[in-house]
Amino acid sequence: MQLRKRLLMSTLCWLNIWGQAPADEYRTVFVVEHKSPEIPKEIAQSALYEVLSKRSGLIINTLPQEAQPNIVTMIDRYDYEKTACPEREEQTCFTLTMQFNPDNINSFMEANEIKAWGKKRPSTLLWLNQTSTTGTQLITIYHPLARHLEAQCKARNLSLLLPSGDITDQQIQSTDVSASAIDYLKSKYHVDAILNGSINDDSPLTATWNHHSKQHHDWNSQNESLETAVTMALDHMVNVEVQSEQSALSKEKNSTTLEIKNIQSIDDFSVISSHLMHYDFIDDVSIASIGPNYIAIEVVHRDETEQLLAQLQNDAELQSNIDSPNYPQAQASYEWIKKTYPAT
Repeated sequence: MQLRKRLLMSTLCWLNIWGQAPADEYRTVFVVEHKSPEIPKEIAQSALYEVLSKRSGLIINTLPQEAQPNIVTMIDRYDYEKTACPEREEQTCFTLTMQFNPDNINSFMEANEIKAWGKKRPSTLLWLNQTSTTGTQLITIYHPLARHLEAQCKARNLSLLLPSGDITDQQIQSTDVSASAIDYLKSKYHVDAILNGSINDDSPLTATWNHHSKQHHDWNSQNESLETAVTMALDHMVNVEVQSEQSALSKEKNSTTLEIKNIQSIDDFSVISSHLMHYDFIDDVSIASIGPNYIAIEVVHRDETEQLLAQLQNDAELQSNIDSPNYPQAQASYEWIKKTYPAT
């Protein structure tokens, strides 16, 4: 029953965080025992840290004394509603909902050099193996670490997933995961990126990390515990993503409409969209129109259209179509070559 509950909680965390509207980053909910005319100072401070953590993707639980704001003035509104107390359901508590002003939060972050992670955040699979004297173990949704990760993804507003550890997962080599295995895992778990880690059960724990996102990034770490190792790895991953986003925002954007044939469902679009988003110069992919056996997509990119089309000429999953596009606004037509994976 506990395992089933943990699986459900992890799945809900991933689905809810990925599906949240951006405004929810500025909203916090606390359960309190008493309704008071003013927001208690310690709750207002915790609420501010929660919002800053969601906006930045980093865990923020302290600020320098000179950076302490008048938090109440940053809150647009707050409401109390009756609810049952979490551990004493026969008693009445209150949910205190606070909505922070986005402009105030963003101005505060800019003034204190806290970088916001503003774009759509890639969904990420954590593929982590831990080696000890008894062998190598894949960290799955059934591992005690899942509870720690649930708290991490909620606090950071991340979409993070652990593998199920089924028979196909077990057949993937634990160390030196191949490029084809990375592609397979992205397709299987419908994620945009893989954070691949290998931890040795030394003292301190030594780890190697590979982040397979739009930019491939490798690093090593040493930590005292598994929880700390993963927390620091997520910090590193977020910082790299934010830096990449800041760099992309400084470059001029272009938009090109393409027609992709052999697309038969929204799931197909999700796969091809994720595939295209791994190009460093592509910032966004959206649906422009849906036709019979094709989808017209709008690609936002930082190169000229000619350079984009030249890059896609070498894409093994997109075959140029010599016919004119069915969609009149499309500047090129492609046939999607779906990848197939060997049966296991």
